[in-house]
Amino acid sequence: MRALAVSTGVDTSPAIVPHSICLRMNSMTRLCVTAIRRAIGCTPDWTLSGLRVSPGNPGPNPRSGVVKRNMFRCGTPKPRHWICAGQSRITSAEYSSRVVVVKYCVDVPNFGMWSDPRKFAEFAKQIEDAGWDGISVWDHILVWDGAEVADPWVLLAAAAMATERIRLMTMVTPIPRRHPWKLSRECVSVDLLSEGRLTLGVGIGWPTDPEFTRFHGEEDLRTRADMLDEGLDILTGLWSGEPFGYQGEHYQLEESTFLPRPVQRPRIPIWVAAMWPQRRPVRRAARWDGIAPITFDIEKNEFFLPTLEVVSEIADYVAQHRTADEPFDFAFAGIHRPGEDVRQWHADLADLGVTWWRDCWDPEAGVEHEAWLADVQEGPPVS
Repeated sequence: MRALAVSTGVDTSPAIVPHSICLRMNSMTRLCVTAIRRAIGCTPDWTLSGLRVSPGNPGPNPRSGVVKRNMFRCGTPKPRHWICAGQSRITSAEYSSRVVVVKYCVDVPNFGMWSDPRKFAEFAKQIEDAGWDGISVWDHILVWDGAEVADPWVLLAAAAMATERIRLMTMVTPIPRRHPWKLSRECVSVDLLSEGRLTLGVGIGWPTDPEFTRFHGEEDLRTRADMLDEGLDILTGLWSGEPFGYQGEHYQLEESTFLPRPVQRPRIPIWVAAMWPQRRPVRRAARWDGIAPITFDIEKNEFFLPTLEVVSEIADYVAQHRTADEPFDFAFAGIHRPGEDVRQWHADLADLGVTWWRDCWDPEAGVEHEAWLADVQEGPPVS
């Protein structure tokens, strides 16, 4: 059984790692330089919304998934990760015999060895064959001078042509650094090419320097947050295929009609990045389809390893601010360590509403990149 290191809040050894682009890094440069030097040189939507899974019907990918029989009803029977409006906690009386599955995604940067679209597509096919459920790619434009960086939408297009099942994601696209109308076209094109397998991860963009400063972009974080909200309004308006115009503080768009529409209905799923305990991005995520959180200690000014208690706090806060009664994804990020059993840990995460595990390599986690890469190609950490 392949496995992954965890932190339960009792053992103080580092284990679960947030998104590796941020963990204990004082600057983007430090992470990228370390990563390159050490290692990398330099179809339909199968989410569980509405899908019944049982021993006789293991779902589209029986190799991956933590099976947990803790489900709840909110009106009609729904999976545990459906966070219903006004319902923050689920009692044992509400559990039924249905099954929760945590899905597994490999998370990689769009630079270094991954800047070659052919290699990226080949890797996507390899992990699909190994039983993974998705691949997510970062969205950077200038990591440092001279870095080899690819456009993530070209990478995802290449992966779409090479795969048939896995979800294709950006983690995350900084809308304030892009024209929303151009991004709209890119998203729809990949969604069509993949036959409805795109998930759009969004955020305000990090780090500010050099990716905003070098190109005279917006440096104020609050302003970028406002731009993100406006950009999301424009994206969804253009995806509708109906005449749409927009007059915001940061973006203006004369009435236009964008066709074709995305394959997915009502639209392409949108996951929002959030840095807990900052509340505004979590409230933003609650308005959309999913959250991809990392955790940060304001007093110590450093990222920290989330415990189950912290995961529960995030899930509760989302539930308190969610008004829609539709599926909601909680994408947790970490790195696996070969040989450790994480079945109980991932089952506990599923109980708290986590629906996706994003496996990403971190240069400070004590696992060499080659070892991580080889292990990833064998399949998800729980299979």
